[in-house]
Amino acid sequence: MIFVLSLTNGENKFWNISALTETPEFDLTTQDNNSNIKNITKENNFSLSLPSVSYSNSTYGIKIDYPSDWTIKEGGAATIFHNQSKSLNVVAEILAPIQSDYYNPKIGASHNSIRLVVEDYDTFGDFTNNNIFKYMEKNDPEADNKNKLLTVATKRIGAIGIYCHNFDLKSWNQNATLAGNPAHQIFLDYSYDKNSKDATEIWTIKDDKIYIIEFVAQDKYYELYLPVVNEIINSFQITNSTSKG
Repeated sequence: MIFVLSLTNGENKFWNISALTETPEFDLTTQDNNSNIKNITKENNFSLSLPSVSYSNSTYGIKIDYPSDWTIKEGGAATIFHNQSKSLNVVAEILAPIQSDYYNPKIGASHNSIRLVVEDYDTFGDFTNNNIFKYMEKNDPEADNKNKLLTVATKRIGAIGIYCHNFDLKSWNQNATLAGNPAHQIFLDYSYDKNSKDATEIWTIKDDKIYIIEFVAQDKYYELYLPVVNEIINSFQITNSTSKG
């Protein structure tokens, strides 16, 4: 159970201050690990009580809010593999406070961050089926959107399974929402050597554009950051886009 106190100050939005009734279990076998958990808890509580900063990108038509102690990186520095010949278009990455100290965009195993992706549906889609439906004048926009969300799910889950070692899909919500649109959301974990990761990824489709938000964290930090990450995801908006093709 989570108790939430929402704070506002004039026109400024403040992040919810949340108290978890159960503390996630972590491996505290060393004093350093114990110290890191305590520091993250303090940082997360601090993030939750800070006013928000807005990030907007008119090129890709997106806007999102995040706490002022998090850091944003633009320009596709991070890498999310789609297949052997293509990486997804990472518009920006929002780094948790601890991540800023050892940021390395090429090492996915170290990320404690949120990545924002905007892609054409062409990257995932099946042109043949879409053309057949349109030709037969039986194209149902709602059904078509569901099929496209499922197509993206198939491609994303498949890619994660290839590029994330020891991948385990924990749950898959096919009735999620993102920016007021139908969405899919998955929860998973994976590991590299001794680095265990927990992650969630949510995506939606609008005007044949795919919008993906991915959060990846070391497993011992994931639950601690999740309340503020949910707030960040819920603030995501799709605005009028002049997006690149």
